[in-house]
Amino acid sequence: MPFQDPKQPPKLPLHRAIRYKYAVCTRCGEELDPTSRYYCTYHKQIVLAQTKRNQKKRVKSGKCITCCKLRDVTDRRYADCSSCRKVAVQRKVKLREQRIAAGLCARCGCEKPVGSKYKWCNSCRAKSSGYRRGVKPVTTKQKG
Repeated sequence: MPFQDPKQPPKLPLHRAIRYKYAVCTRCGEELDPTSRYYCTYHKQIVLAQTKRNQKKRVKSGKCITCCKLRDVTDRRYADCSSCRKVAVQRKVKLREQRIAAGLCARCGCEKPVGSKYKWCNSCRAKSSGYRRGVKPVTTKQKG
């Protein structure tokens, strides 16, 4: 990539980086959606629709939704390939270990009650016991 002349305006990715730094939508500069790190509500809906559409195309054509490589015949029941699943499992295990080390709930990352001997918070433990009993509890908190 050639060096950029300081007198010229910065390229688009730099604009997006600056917008991200100031916590506004990286596409239009509007206020962020409360559940998004990059987009306003309007652009978040557009990006989610594009992502879902692309994932459906990839699954239909037999490709991994993450890396777009052709999946094995044995992997057809999954939407992603075996190597991407392994990476995802490793990422999830690492995140769980970090949360446990920080004293947070290993499942959702919220703060546990002080002095709790469990790795999960009370709401995650209630959900888990509800699943075991065959009752799906209503969730009240959002994952962030």
